[in-house]
Amino acid sequence: MARWGGDPVAMFRGVSTYEEACVRIERGNSGEGFYGFRKKMVSLFTYFLMDAGFIDPFHFPIPVDFHVLRIFLAHDLVRVEGASFEEGFFSEALCDVLREFLLRYCTQFDSNPLQLSSAIWLFSGSMCNRQPGNRTLGIKKQGLGASPSFLPVPITWSSVQTRQYEQTCGSCVIEPTCRFNVPSAPVYAGKNFIQRGARRQSPQSSLFLKVL
Repeated sequence: MARWGGDPVAMFRGVSTYEEACVRIERGNSGEGFYGFRKKMVSLFTYFLMDAGFIDPFHFPIPVDFHVLRIFLAHDLVRVEGASFEEGFFSEALCDVLREFLLRYCTQFDSNPLQLSSAIWLFSGSMCNRQPGNRTLGIKKQGLGASPSFLPVPITWSSVQTRQYEQTCGSCVIEPTCRFNVPSAPVYAGKNFIQRGARRQSPQSSLFLKVL
C-alpha cells in the first residue's frame, strides 16, 4: 500500500476492466500486487469497494469460491471428466473456467456483478449451508495416510430439520433444479468438494403439495 498512499481506492484509478484490476491487485510474476492475493481476492476487493460506492462500476466475475461452486455442483451445471465428487475433488482450473464464464455472462448481458454476487455467492452461504442434507456431524478418522470421512447428520425429519428445510430449500426459488447435497465441512477441512448424494425433500412439504 506504500505505492498508493495507504488508499485502496487509489489502486483503481484508471482501472475499467477486471483484467486491469488483476494486474494491479493480484500478486503475479511482475512483483506487483498483494502477497497471497489471487483472482478470487481481486473479485472480493472489487466487490466491497464497488458495493460501497468508492469505485466506478465495471464488469468483473463474482468471487468464485466454495459457495459459488456449490450452486454449480448442486444443480449439476458442472461436470469434470475423471473427477469423483463423491470422494472429494478440487481444482483451480475449474475455478478459472467458472470465472471466465461468469465474466463473459456479465459482459454479454450487461449484468450487474454486485446483484449476481448476491444471487449466487451470498445466497449459497446464507441458504444452502443450513439445509439438513448439508449439515455434518463430525469427522471419522481413517488409517494413516487415508482421507478422513465426514459423517452427515442423520436426516430424521424432526421438527427442527423440517423447520430448517422450510427456511432453506422450501423457500428457495431455484429448488426445483437443485439435485445434490454439497456440504461445507470437507472444504474447510481439506478443500475438497463432495457431492453427498441426492438432496431430499421434506415429507411434510410433499404432503402439503399433494393436498394442494
